Amino acid sequence: MRQSDHPTAVADAKQPNPAQSLVASLFASPSNGARHDKATLAICEKAAEQGLPAAQIALAQLYAARRAGPKDLAHAYMWFLIAGEQISQAKNHLNQSMTMEQLLEAEQRAAEWIRKMRKIPPSSIDNPPNASTA
Repeated sequence: MRQSDHPTAVADAKQPNPAQSLVASLFASPSNGARHDKATLAICEKAAEQGLPAAQIALAQLYAARRAGPKDLAHAYMWFLIAGEQISQAKNHLNQSMTMEQLLEAEQRAAEWIRKMRKIPPSSIDNPPNASTA
């Protein structure tokens, strides 16, 4: 019997993990007044250690915002690095199964989104300065 055929697998899949729920609520409303207490950090850290990039980013943000001790910034940076590596691996795995057209479309859409969010003039993303002419 496959795990997905197991009766409790379906029930378990429908019920979110408490750590995932916390991470989702942190991202849904970062200014929701969530306390940066030990319990919150412990739940978020558990999800981060399970390899969830969203939890890793949330934990990094919690440490960066908390700054209760000198190691908080180091912990924040560490979790940003770990999340970045996870995301990079996932992106590389995904792009191996994409066509050149799909890659170009995704890159163009990303550039458009970044331009819109940063309000950068189109020419600076589409036509980066040439190092030899600068």
